[in-house]
Parts: sequence; C-alpha cells; structure tokens
Amino acid sequence: MSASNPAPEKKRGLLVALVAGVFVLVALVAAALLVNIAERKQEAKNSTVRLAEVTENDVDPAKWGTNWPREFDGYKRTSEPTHTKYGGGTGGAEGVVPPRRPRATRG
Repeated sequence: MSASNPAPEKKRGLLVALVAGVFVLVALVAAALLVNIAERKQEAKNSTVRLAEVTENDVDPAKWGTNWPREFDGYKRTSEPTHTKYGGGTGGAEGVVPPRRPRATRG
C-alpha cells in the first residue's frame, strides 16, 4: 500500500506559478518596449522645435540661425580666415601672390 504524498503536487503548483510569473514579466517588458518605440516614433516626426518661422524664401542667415544654431555657427566660420600646413584656406585669393618656387619650374 502506498501513502499519498502531497509534496510532488505542491512542487508542481509552485513550478506552474513560477512559469506563469516569468511569462507575465516577459509580457510586461515587451509591452513597455512597444510603448517606448511608439513614443520615439512620435518624437521623430517632430524632430526640431521651431523658434522662428522660416520659409524657403527667407535669405537672412541669422533668422535661420535661431532654429539651427549649430549649422549657423558652421556657416559663419566659413568666412573666417584659416591656415593649413598645406597653404590652403587663407580666406580668399584677393591680392595673394603665391611664393615663388624655383625648383618647381623648368628652365
């Protein structure tokens, strides 16, 4: 005669509860991820905050600079004279005479 042991049934119930808890946790993480993705997509549609209303016909760079300051800074730096070790970027060729290099000419 065998005696009925409630321990295996208790372990099985605990295992079922643990598996169900893991599935619930995975479902919550997946739902949070999907909500985060939806929020990021919505933010991407309105990627810039417009501080000044600018149209394609506006030619004033300062007006464009209020909405895009980093690009405006790069635009302003194009007019500054710069020097490189290769001799380029002197800010323009007005009145600049290149140095004479006698070895570079034939004769």
